Amino acid sequence: MAPLDEQGRLSLTEWAKQPDKCGVVRFWSDALTLHGKLRRRSGPEGNVWFFDFDPATDADDRVGYRLDEHRFSPGEYITLTDDAGSDILKVMSVASLSDLAGAPTSPFPTAEALEAEANIGYDPHVG
Repeated sequence: MAPLDEQGRLSLTEWAKQPDKCGVVRFWSDALTLHGKLRRRSGPEGNVWFFDFDPATDADDRVGYRLDEHRFSPGEYITLTDDAGSDILKVMSVASLSDLAGAPTSPFPTAEALEAEANIGYDPHVG
């Protein structure tokens, strides 16, 4: 779950108000489901958004390539990287939490709930 501005980009202002409510779930058909948080940090490469699955280490972080510039709208793509490489993910749909019946209130929704509300998926035909 991530706050988006009117152009469909990540909203730093809204994220900063409640960063712990911005949960992410990584689910692949052949791997363990991981729950984490959408985070932001400053570094030599500038300010970056990333998915943090274990706050005790940064070894599992999935860094978004220019996520602050990308629009989260159906058909758009985002790139996430880690030490193992990059994955290109296609935004399948976007919905307002207020528009979703039974939207999860936990910062860590189930994979099934996340599929129903965010639907950002891996596209094996890209990259």
